[in-house]
Amino acid sequence: MNARVPGQARRNGRSIIGKVKYGISLSNRSVVTGGNTVAELVDMAVTAENSGAFDGVWVGDNLLSKPRLDYLVLLSAIAARTSKVDLGTICMASFPLRNPVQLAIQWASLDVLSEGRTVLAV
Repeated sequence: MNARVPGQARRNGRSIIGKVKYGISLSNRSVVTGGNTVAELVDMAVTAENSGAFDGVWVGDNLLSKPRLDYLVLLSAIAARTSKVDLGTICMASFPLRNPVQLAIQWASLDVLSEGRTVLAV
């Protein structure tokens, strides 16, 4: 029996509300400012995955205003050490500045490396 929750979104009599997912945001800027090492950030991602509490690992992106470790390089390192969490950028601020063909190839490569776990957030 499916209990109906007042105000719950439904389609064809079925709930369209899915599982709530949680992600962790890693500060790839902290590598530049001396707050963390790359190894520590990757270990944080592994710990988040192993905890079972997080569904995704997210890193920042910004080419011009706030220096940080490149998101693709860091996500690649995280992909190599994890196997379940989704991977992506918090906000891809540099999207309009990047060559679209090169970005497509880079992101597709990351998706292959991570076995389909990437989420492209623009």
